[in-house]
Amino acid sequence: MRKSLQILVIASLNLAAQVNSTRDMKLEPVTTLPSSDRRWALVVGVDQYQDHQITPLIGAAADAHALADALVKVAGFEPDHVILLATDLPPERQPTKGNILVRLSNISSLVPKDGLLLFSFAGHGIERGGEAFLLSSDAKVSNDIRVVQETAVGAGHVKQWIKENDGGRKEYNRLMQADLDHPIEKVGKELRARMPWLEQGR
Repeated sequence: MRKSLQILVIASLNLAAQVNSTRDMKLEPVTTLPSSDRRWALVVGVDQYQDHQITPLIGAAADAHALADALVKVAGFEPDHVILLATDLPPERQPTKGNILVRLSNISSLVPKDGLLLFSFAGHGIERGGEAFLLSSDAKVSNDIRVVQETAVGAGHVKQWIKENDGGRKEYNRLMQADLDHPIEKVGKELRARMPWLEQGR
């Protein structure tokens, strides 16, 4: 059973109107489901945006709540395996880019190789430079793709992140190892070895 990325664009006026922006989001069909303890979901709903250039939506957050509820009651997901981020929730559950990526990273590391990771996004989406972007609550709209890349969530990036995790996180591990092999890390390790009280909590 391969991990499957499900991107559901619900009430996404811009992305729905730009069919080409989803061309890189081809999904593999899910024919069987793993056991409930191997199913995880990140469900996002964005009605309100900090950037007033982005038209607020009505129902995206409600759709996210409804889907999260259905995953538990109908699809057999365990309640603590369904993470919901929506604009009607407290700050720590707001659908900001940072919160989305941190939760996605955390969940990706927990899903086993034979598990299922479902990612659902209800909100606006846009295309810039041939790339599809999901507009998090703190996204900024601009004709300058660099602004969008920095503030919105790249749909292709989300797919690649999950695909990479499915393949053993090779690129992530390579980058982590490169950081560990950096000369400054080696110097730091030598210095820490001379200060044993650090490990003793003093």
